[in-house]
Amino acid sequence: MMRSFLVCYDIRNPKRLNKVYTTMRGYGEHLQYSVFLCELTKKLETEMRAELENIIDPEQDQILIIPLQHRVFFEVLGQPIKHRERELFLAMDGIAVDNDGNIQTEAQ
Repeated sequence: MMRSFLVCYDIRNPKRLNKVYTTMRGYGEHLQYSVFLCELTKKLETEMRAELENIIDPEQDQILIIPLQHRVFFEVLGQPIKHRERELFLAMDGIAVDNDGNIQTEAQ
């Protein structure tokens, strides 16, 4: 079962920051400078946590891993999210709603 997470980080050292960023690109979608949206199985979540723990200095760095209950839609104020890596959508009983709020049925 996939779960959604918002991962935000504050890393003090540029080398560790680059390693965290590179690691996170393998697990989620880069939304802002230090923010990723991830859809992970329990196994991938465990792997991601272990990789991040091996990179950071717990005395100086911080990573927030925020589980999301339901991710149907999010709104962007100001600059749009550029270079979408994948489409996000919610499918319910043959109906899908894409990132722009457009409704699609199975017949489309």
